[in-house]
Amino acid sequence: MIAEVIIPKTGLNSDDCHLLAWLADEGSKITTGQPIFTMETDKVEMDVEADEDGYLRHLAPAAADYPVGTVVGYIASTEEEYRSLAR
Repeated sequence: MIAEVIIPKTGLNSDDCHLLAWLADEGSKITTGQPIFTMETDKVEMDVEADEDGYLRHLAPAAADYPVGTVVGYIASTEEEYRSLAR
């Protein structure tokens, strides 16, 4: 299974955010609850945690602005699935 990593909504009026940094490396094995990136809105800076165990694939570069709901990465359950995403 491949899960999407999205920019979460942090408040009623938040429409976009700044992805400050990826905290987990591309291709690294991550676990549920592990912080994977840091984001900033006009009101808060926060770490976003993984919702799944697996291998992280970055789609979006850090140090850029993204709308809430943007898919910025994937978590692949297996190394095989990760390799299929990396092509």
